[in-house]
Amino acid sequence: MWGDPYRLQNILAQLSDERPGPEKMNFYYIGGSITEGWGGIKKGMLDTKQTYIGWVEAWFEEQYPGRTVHHRRGKGATTSFWASSCIDSVIEQDADVVFVEYTINDLHSIRGEVEATLDNPKRRGTERLLRRLLTYEKRPAVVVLHTWAPKVLDTWTQRKPHNDFYTTYEDYWDIILKYYGIPSLSMRNALHTLVRSSEPGFGLNELWGDDLHPTSHCHTST
Repeated sequence: MWGDPYRLQNILAQLSDERPGPEKMNFYYIGGSITEGWGGIKKGMLDTKQTYIGWVEAWFEEQYPGRTVHHRRGKGATTSFWASSCIDSVIEQDADVVFVEYTINDLHSIRGEVEATLDNPKRRGTERLLRRLLTYEKRPAVVVLHTWAPKVLDTWTQRKPHNDFYTTYEDYWDIILKYYGIPSLSMRNALHTLVRSSEPGFGLNELWGDDLHPTSHCHTST
């Protein structure tokens, strides 16, 4: 994980009763169809327990039983630009932690314009979304999850091979995240070497049920 962990450390300290905090903490997840739950070997919705949300929820329930409430707010085919315009109607002010997953959808929205200036309406929406979340009433910990879909990146960016390390939009997100000190997790960083070297259990068709959505195995592996 990259970025300033202070807000997350504060959440953990409250859950551990090292600092005063609420009896229950609210975790929100906003993003595209991956956060909504699409994926799997067969196209369709995964059970929540099979997604990254399920793994996060299970870990916190094991460590801090009954202390966290988890709210999925994913909506397929949406971008950070879309979310920035309606975030107050999607994420409540009671948020303590917010996971944001829009990297792959944002790349789709601009297609081959990866090197375009950061100063354009779509990318300004990314910053607007993050600034708004950071100033919510409870000053929540914001964590960005960079998803990765190498099977389609060659089509969108006109680059090959499709699993090149740099063929992604997350580095352009990270410019904004570094400025605000927002932590991020990278599926590419976790899986790239394993996929590129064809390690057992890390084949493209094992990790992605279609060209975009990770399987439950991928959620687990990451």
